[in-house]
Amino acid sequence: MPQLSCPEWKNEEEPFDKLDSLVRAAAAIYDFILRHNQKKNLLNHGHLKTWHAKLFKDVVPVPYYAGNYRSADPRHPCLNVDNEVAGVPGAPFQDVPRRMAQLSERLESLTVDTDKQARRTLNCD
Repeated sequence: MPQLSCPEWKNEEEPFDKLDSLVRAAAAIYDFILRHNQKKNLLNHGHLKTWHAKLFKDVVPVPYYAGNYRSADPRHPCLNVDNEVAGVPGAPFQDVPRRMAQLSERLESLTVDTDKQARRTLNCD
């Protein structure tokens, strides 16, 4: 079996020629959040991955980087790596999906709690 050649992970600012794509994607995500909020639906784990895919689809060196976490997935072998940012190690790649699911659950819980508190506060005035 041939050795897979994955590009090196670089922790650099996005190149200027990719900024238009990032700005358009960020604007689309912001619009989605505003529309979604009006429907009183909670944002979920799938939204995070969708947003990542939109933001980075034209930026990443390997197409499946966008919208996927580093993980032990044989379909995406270049995501089977550990990395660091500014010398600080990230979570081990095998642990990233679980940690992202926990983050999503925590964000949902905080959103529900914040909404409840806001309703109580508004009803008390």
